[in-house]
Amino acid sequence: MSVAYAERSPQAALRLLLDGRKLVDGGIGVYIENIVLGLLKRSDVNLTVISSERKAHSVAWRDQVAWVYDDAKQYSLDEMFLLARRIDWKAFDLYHAPHFTLPFGIPIPSVVTIHDLIHIDYPESFYYPFIARRLIRSAVRRATAVLAVSNATKRAVEALTGVESSKVSVIPNAIPPFLEQNEQGLSASALVRECLAKQPFFVAVLSNLKPHKGALDLLLAYQQARREFESVSSGRLFPNLLLVGYGARDIERDKVLHQLAQQTQGVSVIGAVSPDELTQLYRAAQAVVVPSVAEGFCLPALEAQSVGVRVVCRPVPVLEELVTQSDLVAADFSRESFVEVLTRAALVDQRGTQGVNRAHLERFSLAKVSEQLYGVYSAVVTSHGAHSQQPPRQRGV
Repeated sequence: MSVAYAERSPQAALRLLLDGRKLVDGGIGVYIENIVLGLLKRSDVNLTVISSERKAHSVAWRDQVAWVYDDAKQYSLDEMFLLARRIDWKAFDLYHAPHFTLPFGIPIPSVVTIHDLIHIDYPESFYYPFIARRLIRSAVRRATAVLAVSNATKRAVEALTGVESSKVSVIPNAIPPFLEQNEQGLSASALVRECLAKQPFFVAVLSNLKPHKGALDLLLAYQQARREFESVSSGRLFPNLLLVGYGARDIERDKVLHQLAQQTQGVSVIGAVSPDELTQLYRAAQAVVVPSVAEGFCLPALEAQSVGVRVVCRPVPVLEELVTQSDLVAADFSRESFVEVLTRAALVDQRGTQGVNRAHLERFSLAKVSEQLYGVYSAVVTSHGAHSQQPPRQRGV
């Protein structure tokens, strides 16, 4: 392990160690980055992030925080039993684990975030539930405070662990700041520019191809909806379907999905895109389609709403927490209902929506979320008498 320190304001009093080893790894990576970006706007937090040196050098804000470089792998014995031994805990007041793997041996107050129970409810391997139940129950029991990203996740965690409701706070994900960029100057690849020129289109963001993400149902429902629409519609175009994200990039490795995507008219597999490209695709979309049958949160839905684009989804509990009157929710989880809601989305002009619902989105702003986080951090540290009134030690790199 090696340590790099960044100079912070002497006003920064709460010394937070945040586990950032899942930076750039899908949804939790975005969650970590949003925590950092929100806290960097505050003068009352001195932030240190645990990560590999490679990941630390991949983020734009790397020089604004202190780093503890560590390569402990997720879900490993090294992470659970040895990581804590390599850290100088006297330098910190609080530890935040943004995932349910809370290492043993942490001698200071800790906060753990539980995003979902996907490993239990929709396991990829038969042994996942056995391990995940024990890790989650252990983390919830040992943590000083627990965060859930939605009310649905809070209820699920309480049912699984029996934890007192007062120990679990609901603090949602924040809207990523890249969506606030001006249209001018945004760059895009030739493939994305070509797709932008062929409106109308739906966008589906697939972070992975796990069964609960519903990629197969999406392609089958889209194929049926387009075929039925074009058989009765006179001249009106059914929107194309653009598949983006790391999961879309991996479609070519799945024989069934790859063949279906190639055979279905109107489907374009774009794969991973830059923030600039995702911003442009969102803003030009007729709707953002979320085919998932389970989510702990749903960043693509929130991101779509933040630029005034309609969300089309299934009745997943957390999505029902997020949707507004402008969005379209299928009646149930059947493919027929999915086909019906896609058809409705094709018939509604995107320009007829109510635009950005700022009152709805306010609670997902970086400022609001970081204020809620700091409230939990401060309460935890104060209640344990671990908060130092002296300015943190400043060290040079």
